This record gives sequence, structure tokens and C-alpha cells, in this order.
Amino acid sequence: MKMRKILQKVQDFLDADSRSQQQQMDSISEVLEKLKGKEKKLQDELAQALEAEEKNTLERKIAVCHAQRKKGLAILKQLRTLPPE
Repeated sequence: MKMRKILQKVQDFLDADSRSQQQQMDSISEVLEKLKGKEKKLQDELAQALEAEEKNTLERKIAVCHAQRKKGLAILKQLRTLPPE
């Protein structure tokens, strides 16, 4: 195998890693957008809730969504700072 072909295969392999990392970042971004919308919707429902039990349930759901968003943002930040392998 010629050197040019070997180098091309290595380059293709390295590009595949960066592509997969970019796809992972894109999918995390989509999920974060959905979680943000869900959290906003739950906050709107909380503002209109009348019963204490319903408010507690909504507050717990909002807390879970917020925690998931926080974790996702941390992972996304970590992926953006790491160079592709």
C-alpha cells in the first residue's frame, strides 16, 4: 500500500472521530432545547396551579428538568473544550 493511501486512511479515521463528536454535540443540543421548552411549560403550569399537591408535583418535575439541563450543559461544555480524538 502506498504512503498516500495509508495517510488517507488515517485521515479518514481521524475525521470520523470528529464527526461522531459533532453529531453527539448536536444531539445533546437538541435534547437541551426540548428540556428548556418542557421546563418553561411546567413553570407556566405551576403559575396556574391552585392545589398545593399539584404545585409540589410540578416543582419536583421542574427541579428534575433543571438538573438534567445542567448536566447536559456540563457535558456539552466538556465536549466543546476537548479536541477530537
